[in-house]
Amino acid sequence: MTACVPATKTNVVPTPPGGGATGTPNSFFCYKVKCPRATLPTLPGYDQFGNRTVAPKTAHLLCAPLAPAPGLVDNGDGTVTDRQTGLQWEKKVAGSGCLHCVDDVYTWCVDADSNVFCDNGGIPDGTAFTGFLTMLNGGATGVGNCVSSDGSSQTGGFNNQCDWRLPTIAELRSIVDTNVAGCGPPFTTPCIDPTFGPTAASFYWSSTTLAGNPAVFAWGVHFFNGNVTADGKFFTDHVRALRGGS
Repeated sequence: MTACVPATKTNVVPTPPGGGATGTPNSFFCYKVKCPRATLPTLPGYDQFGNRTVAPKTAHLLCAPLAPAPGLVDNGDGTVTDRQTGLQWEKKVAGSGCLHCVDDVYTWCVDADSNVFCDNGGIPDGTAFTGFLTMLNGGATGVGNCVSSDGSSQTGGFNNQCDWRLPTIAELRSIVDTNVAGCGPPFTTPCIDPTFGPTAASFYWSSTTLAGNPAVFAWGVHFFNGNVTADGKFFTDHVRALRGGS
């Protein structure tokens, strides 16, 4: 559709829906657009909602759904929400020997005989899953321990949630921030926003296996420089859980 330029515009607050309309009042961000009074023709056009005709001499509201600005939100409960992706991430704490401790490392799979091959064909049976995620999700049986016996309430799990998991490699890569001060040589400062809490300048597991050799390797991110590489599933590396998304 053709538009007129220049135009005057003001931000307005629309009235709540009435007359049987549904929706959240004032959940849209609107512009009041008025074209200059001139010999401008009526503007015909169409969009995904159908045919439209706009008379430039009158003021019109141009509205879009109201959405929070992209960014990170520290939820104050040990989690961080990325408003760009909608994912909720675990926030780490300093130290070792605790569920959220940044210095603790885990295996992706079990390699009891140390022959660099996972004992069960590369399935996720390492401590990252059987220890770390199991505890996040409420106990020895994982998500099952998060729900009461009658299914009416959640009785366990970190922040009373039962769906904590390791990120895919794409999700993990999304929180790398190479613009953070100190990221890069000498590779001691993690390339991630400090909102996420303490982060090791080291390799973090994803849940994504290497297609060419899934029994041995899984993808991960080196947070000392932001590079994505694969590592042997039998090695011990860092983890950070999330929920939401895929």
